[in-house]
Amino acid sequence: MYFNGVFEGGGVKGIAYIGALKALADRGFHPFRVAGTSVGAIISSLIACGYSPEELKKIMFELDLEKLKGKNNYSRIKGIGPLINMLVSKGMYSITPLEKELEELYLAKGKSKFIDLKRGDDYILKVVVTDLTSRKIVVIPNDLKRYSIDPDAFPIAKGVAMSSCMPFFYQPMKLLKNLVIDGGVVSNFPLWIFNKSEKLPTIGFNLYSKKDKINHRSPFLDYIASVISSGQINKYRTVSDQIKIININTFNIKTMDFKISAKDKHRLYISGYASAMKFLQENDFKI
Repeated sequence: MYFNGVFEGGGVKGIAYIGALKALADRGFHPFRVAGTSVGAIISSLIACGYSPEELKKIMFELDLEKLKGKNNYSRIKGIGPLINMLVSKGMYSITPLEKELEELYLAKGKSKFIDLKRGDDYILKVVVTDLTSRKIVVIPNDLKRYSIDPDAFPIAKGVAMSSCMPFFYQPMKLLKNLVIDGGVVSNFPLWIFNKSEKLPTIGFNLYSKKDKINHRSPFLDYIASVISSGQINKYRTVSDQIKIININTFNIKTMDFKISAKDKHRLYISGYASAMKFLQENDFKI
């Protein structure tokens, strides 16, 4: 029993998706094609490359997220180094460690380029990126033709890293000469991405918290994350009757808590599992 899955951005809180996927898999429901933004793109890409929920849990629970904050030119300056990087390079950290980590994970499954994720004339993975230079939304790999780039030959890790390039936190990446960043700036929850005429239903995976509203007492980076997640273009979040959404409580865990505890990782996982089970019970969902 298959569905198309769309995963919202949300930083480290995306660990909750793994629990939801596990619950669905336990009941015989599996993603056919997947799409997402930021951490949603990361989880989607790992699914598309063949990772099971059990494998995803092992990866995320063992991964040291702090290592994904790559050092830049001024990082060695204690205290103010990241802020100098943000002013000079438009981002405090390099996303290169994340890109390399993903590349290794994909290669472990024999995947590298988007052609490895092609089914028929289309791809089983789509990730959303913001082109700052042209001020346009970009769906990778499909929209790469606009840049005269062969989508088949484009590295999966590069596309997913682009979608995860949180403004101010990570340095912007380049698509040819254009600066690109996190797709969440324009579409954090791309429910529109799959053709509405398709026979397969779409399930959206949504993260929420009672403190989703901007809190001016939050640390600067968490404030920035709140601005981004609440400042989307509304038309990109339109939900059709054909789309069902699993809403997952992420408590008060912060989007960019790269020092998240094992306990909080477990809380997110359990919340995702319970939310998916509730979704199946309430919808009597059948494919």
